[in-house]
Amino acid sequence: MKNLFTVDVDSNEEYGEYSSFILRKVDAELSQRQNESFEELDEHQKKASLPFWLSIIKFICTLAFMIVLIAMVKSLDEAGLEVFTRIPWLTAVGAIGGITALVLHIVERQKQKDVEESDDFKEDVAEAEKIIAESREALGIPSDAVNTDVFFYPCKTKKGKIKNANSEFEFMNMELKLFLEDGYLCFADADCVIGIPVCDITEIVSVDGRRSFFGWNKEEAFNKGEYKKYKITQNNFGTNFSKNCYALRLVTDGNEYEIIFPPYELDTFTRMTGKYVSSEE
Repeated sequence: MKNLFTVDVDSNEEYGEYSSFILRKVDAELSQRQNESFEELDEHQKKASLPFWLSIIKFICTLAFMIVLIAMVKSLDEAGLEVFTRIPWLTAVGAIGGITALVLHIVERQKQKDVEESDDFKEDVAEAEKIIAESREALGIPSDAVNTDVFFYPCKTKKGKIKNANSEFEFMNMELKLFLEDGYLCFADADCVIGIPVCDITEIVSVDGRRSFFGWNKEEAFNKGEYKKYKITQNNFGTNFSKNCYALRLVTDGNEYEIIFPPYELDTFTRMTGKYVSSEE
């Protein structure tokens, strides 16, 4: 069973496992404009972030502060705060770590604010939105297409075996446009439209077990409102964790594929395909 949205990060191929399902894609000129626009936005992102070495210091200081804080809370139940009077340097480490982490957080927030309020950033964002709109029109993506999250699997091939390309998470959470067209269930971004024959879809199954993914695309936070019930958590590195996920399965030309998606998109896939969860793994 292949994940349709598997992408080999070391491959020279422009598209991943789904390349044979591409119905149409933007022309070379529009693709070049997209790349240039995304590069400009990436430069803004770099300016809005702390240098890598400062990010490491921020993480270490935050960790030191949390360790000391937890130790203090536990000491209240055991020996009071007497241990911190006997080891004053421990308190100092926690205080310095907390203050340093706070200062770096404030600096980073200010950098982000300065970038977001700059005229250059606003112009580049407007240009990117214009190019994306042109791309969607060129690809014929309907205005009522549904924004849907899908799990892409970034991998590397080592000694003939496919392995996860990232040690911090299993999937990249990508937002695609989902719609039906001439017997196809279509997935689209600003670059291409991928279509799978609806008649090839066999089932939707629950894939139990903790899954990790990077990226959150919804306006509402992962632990708020309608998403709170899914009990998704997040660590300090921005990696999200879900108790399970789902897989839409299909068989095309004798090949078995699956499209994996987060639990909060189940209703969307059920509505678009008419398939209901048939089994659990």
